[in-house]
Amino acid sequence: MKKTAMILALAAAGVVEAPLVFGSTPTTDDGTVQVGKVSKVSKAAAEAKKHAPLKAPYSEHVISKKTIRNASSMANAQTILAREPSINASSAGPNGVRSTITFRAFNSGQFSETFDGIPLNGAFNGGATNQASERNAVPLTLNDISSINIYNGINNPSVNSYNSLGGTINYRPRQPSHKFGGSVGIGYGSFGTFHWDALINTGSLDGFRSLFAYNRQTSNGWLANDGDQNTNYYYAGVMPYNQDQSKVYAYVIVNRNVGYTPHSVPLALINQYGYNYNWPLNYSYSSQTDTELTAILGDKSLLNSFTLLNAKVYAQNNNYHRTSYTNPAYDQSASQPYYLPNQSTGYPFWLSYPVPPTYVPANVFGSTHYGTDYHLYEEIRNTLGFQPYLRFALPHNTVTVGGNVNYSMEALRQIEWV
Repeated sequence: MKKTAMILALAAAGVVEAPLVFGSTPTTDDGTVQVGKVSKVSKAAAEAKKHAPLKAPYSEHVISKKTIRNASSMANAQTILAREPSINASSAGPNGVRSTITFRAFNSGQFSETFDGIPLNGAFNGGATNQASERNAVPLTLNDISSINIYNGINNPSVNSYNSLGGTINYRPRQPSHKFGGSVGIGYGSFGTFHWDALINTGSLDGFRSLFAYNRQTSNGWLANDGDQNTNYYYAGVMPYNQDQSKVYAYVIVNRNVGYTPHSVPLALINQYGYNYNWPLNYSYSSQTDTELTAILGDKSLLNSFTLLNAKVYAQNNNYHRTSYTNPAYDQSASQPYYLPNQSTGYPFWLSYPVPPTYVPANVFGSTHYGTDYHLYEEIRNTLGFQPYLRFALPHNTVTVGGNVNYSMEALRQIEWV
């Protein structure tokens, strides 16, 4: 099954913000071009501003760079959000597998998650991860992030994306340093958890700076038979020009996750075999592979002393495959009272197909149950987009006008037998 959709979101808003800094100031460590006017503020004016009533119609929280860098190696971009008010997040498996998150009681398909303002939410599935049974779909990790901005509720359009009813979470890209350097890290923990990472900054080469980062994490999982491996590649590049009044920037994330799905099991079996019990692989398993790509190329320029133009193009690809198997010998029965995940069926459903299969599974495998013991699920999604905005630093407020246009296509395939 193939689906295509054109999603068009145009936004324009005037918002009051603090004045920015004009001049030939270089880009900051977080990658922003500083724009604004340098002016002296009197002590009386500063005190008046300090005690002025809050007028913003929304609230914002920030998870800092220091917090992210000091997080546990097994924390992920979802669970680290739980440290902030109104967010509950957990992962049923290692490396972000089967992550569940609510934001102000909204589920992951009802609030926006963005990377540098680019939407991570699936155009068809709603959420950014663990949606439409894509259990190990992981678009990014803490390896790719410098900080996180969290905006509660329906926000001003300059920070919004689609599906933003509950709020917007924007992951800010990790930036290259002005100085040459690198690092290598290694770690080991409970449940057979192992990780290692490497990073190199090229420093400034005639102004051009690059960051290359690699992170790999493996774990046996805290349940039996749910081992997982996650490999993350990240690149960030910045090229200033026009006497540091403009810059071209690029970010690329490739994240690949391979592992087994942790499944729910009856409480009676947990009481019998222990808290970490999971179905034995000869009973049932779901083996899954997910590869996600996010690439951004943009230009940020000062057009004059009060106007900033930022325009970026982006591409995303999600390639998800899952093969599930349940042994018909252990199907629910009088001797085995529990229903197994992806349990085979005794119903020859292919007889109702308008175009029947080229063979009869029951004849090839000996029975309908053995002919339906495998289940293949594949989903491939591609997105191309363009996101521009103009920001005007006026004497008493800042006005941002911009929008987002993207084209998404999805291919879905399910096969109930092999």
